[in-house]
Amino acid sequence: MTRRQLTHAQWKFIGPYLPIGRYGPCPERLREQFEGVIWRFRSSSQWREMPKRGGPEEQNGQAERQQIRRRRKLRLKEALLGRSRGGLTSKIHLAADRGCRPLALVLTAGQAGDSPQFIPVLKNVRVRLPVGRPRSRPGAVAAGKAYSSRGNRSYLRKRGIKAVIPEKKDQAANRKKKGT
Repeated sequence: MTRRQLTHAQWKFIGPYLPIGRYGPCPERLREQFEGVIWRFRSSSQWREMPKRGGPEEQNGQAERQQIRRRRKLRLKEALLGRSRGGLTSKIHLAADRGCRPLALVLTAGQAGDSPQFIPVLKNVRVRLPVGRPRSRPGAVAAGKAYSSRGNRSYLRKRGIKAVIPEKKDQAANRKKKGT
């Protein structure tokens, strides 16, 4: 990959269409990365066979790698991507009405727990009415076992909302062990 694959005229045409976000690739390395992708698809090789460097070695390689790692972490944080068993993932916590129409949405990183997002999702619910201010308190809430915590149930009880959430076996056993 030491020789250029795109002419300067081709790069001048393609360059403006490539996205460079706030934490995107370094603009000075963008052409090198783009040509690396072209090389990979032209050669039909695997990504691991791709040369580490394309062109002359840089003297400041360690500092550049640290900068790339920092940029990657910032991009993942901004995109709400997190590590979980499935790799880099996100979670969507959604409140919907009976007609399956979305009312509120919270996006979190993949490793974030489900239960802590229950209250923020409910706080975002706003149902517009023909007259007056939007309604923000439903009559009942149905949710999965992941949202079955004592804190979520007490929050619903305080607001006078009926909870239709299945209880986890260990929570039921602990409650029964305490007695009345």
